[in-house]
Amino acid sequence: MSDTTIRDQLADVLRDEGIYCGDCDYGSRDCPECGRMLGGFADAILAAGFRPPARVITTVEERDALPPGSVVLSDSGYAWQRIEWWWQSTDEGVGGAPSLPVTVLHIPTEETADGE
Repeated sequence: MSDTTIRDQLADVLRDEGIYCGDCDYGSRDCPECGRMLGGFADAILAAGFRPPARVITTVEERDALPPGSVVLSDSGYAWQRIEWWWQSTDEGVGGAPSLPVTVLHIPTEETADGE
C-alpha cells in the first residue's frame, strides 16, 4: 500500500477529475477549502461502502513483507495467514508459503487505519 490513505487517494482522484472549490487556482493541492471539500466527498464515498480493488502481490519480497495476521489467497485457491514469520494455509498445512501471485484479503494495520 502507498504512503497515503484510501481517503487521500480518493480525494486525489476527485481533484484529478477537475473537482475543486472554485475559489482557488485549479490544481493547487494547498487550498484548504479544496482539501476540506474533497475529503468530505471521499468520506461519503467510503461511508457508502466503497473499497478499492484487492491488491495483488507478485514478488516474494512483497509477500514476505506482509505483517503477521495478514491473509492472502494464493493462485492455487487456498487462503493463507501469516503467523509471526511463517504461513499457515486453510488445508492445515504449516510451513512453506503461498504460491504467487497472491490476492491480499486482509492486512490488520491497514484495515484498522482505513476504518477510521
